[in-house]
Amino acid sequence: MRSLPAHNRIHLFLASAVAALAGVAPVSANMLEPQSPAWQLSEPFKKSADARTNISGAACATTSPPLKSCLVVNDEKKYAQFFAIEGTTINPGKVIRLLSDQASGDPDAEGTAYDDGYFYVVGSHGRKRHHPDDSNPTSYHLFRFPVDKLTGEPPFPISADEVIGVEASVTRLRRAIKDALPADYDKPLGDNGANIEGIAVKGDLERFPITLRRNQPRRDNFDIPRVRSV
Repeated sequence: MRSLPAHNRIHLFLASAVAALAGVAPVSANMLEPQSPAWQLSEPFKKSADARTNISGAACATTSPPLKSCLVVNDEKKYAQFFAIEGTTINPGKVIRLLSDQASGDPDAEGTAYDDGYFYVVGSHGRKRHHPDDSNPTSYHLFRFPVDKLTGEPPFPISADEVIGVEASVTRLRRAIKDALPADYDKPLGDNGANIEGIAVKGDLERFPITLRRNQPRRDNFDIPRVRSV
């Protein structure tokens, strides 16, 4: 049998496809709308309204039962807060101080993660959007503190007023970002300055990923050497 020229085969295929589609009934009328659960707070998160309205990250320990020990951070104050989840109810818990009141600014916390008995909290490691002339030195903090792997409870008294049980590193991650992005390090966001927006830590890997926000139309994910001992 003689085959059709290529352009005729394409036309025949398109005509067949249109004819097939013409006999298909629209399915949009039968589509299910997504249903969001009705989340609620058992009580407001504590202390400042600035913190409650500027939440920047949350993470939960792998407790048994699950979701009994979670941490929420904000980019306005020097503290974080525990919470738990029961069904669709969020139960705020104790406030934990990350940085002393004597510090000249807040850590501008932008992410938190849990791994292997530790919560991690990372500062933005960059300049603030509304104060681009400020080098924002207190944002160059990476915090961690231990919790029980089963209960998620810290082995120290949780304090909202004093830094107890929280370790901090202010050089290793800062140096790694400077080495990886020398042109963007410590620059205003308007000049494409690097600024951390998230963090993830998993398993016994020697590296963890951070997400950096930049003003260019792309986001960069970088693996930064993991800080196991801060």
